[in-house]
Amino acid sequence: MFMAENSLKGRYAMVTGGSRGIGKEIALRFAAQGANIAISGRNEENLLETAQEIQKYGVDCLVLTVDMGKEEDVREMAKLALDYSPQWDI
Repeated sequence: MFMAENSLKGRYAMVTGGSRGIGKEIALRFAAQGANIAISGRNEENLLETAQEIQKYGVDCLVLTVDMGKEEDVREMAKLALDYSPQWDI
């Protein structure tokens, strides 16, 4: 089932592994629905390419270079993502 265009307008989504593969596709689908996106992954170059694709939908994109195997990276990612928007649905 597909959501109506802009059904997520003004909402925020955090997508880990957003630089390629399934994570990238999820991020792009959220963006197509109007959600602002925070994407994370280890490869900054790939993340920046994905961010450019996301921004074509007219939404904001926060890029977070993170190694999910490092606790300090995960904590910093969570802090930055929460600072990105007070509107997160947690």
